[in-house]
Amino acid sequence: MKGVTTARGLGDLRTAISHRVRATPPLKGTTYLEMYLLDNERQRLEAELGRLNHRRDRIDERLGEIGDKLRGLEAVAAQIAARNGAAICAGGSRTQPARPPRGEAPVLTENAAEHDSTAPSGANRWKQMTVGY
Repeated sequence: MKGVTTARGLGDLRTAISHRVRATPPLKGTTYLEMYLLDNERQRLEAELGRLNHRRDRIDERLGEIGDKLRGLEAVAAQIAARNGAAICAGGSRTQPARPPRGEAPVLTENAAEHDSTAPSGANRWKQMTVGY
């Protein structure tokens, strides 16, 4: 059971109304009505779960496309940097190193100290390069 401080919203709280707890016993002859209501709720929740799964699939597909595109652009940027004799960080950005994929631990490289934002100011700065477009 979630407490008030750990619940993300009102729907997460366990209340008497949300769990259909009543003080009076159920009336005789309402069994079919209750079965009908529970079946409707089950169908609604199954449809919602299907929509969520479909949306998750679309999001995962788009994230894969973006990752492929980023890898391609990083390869092009590395070729340009190699041609110009300059180095770029793994993420292709001079301001922020690349993040590892979800669920994987970050890998520290030999030059991780160059990109460490906690280093004292002025100690290690980003190498700047000019790019001709």
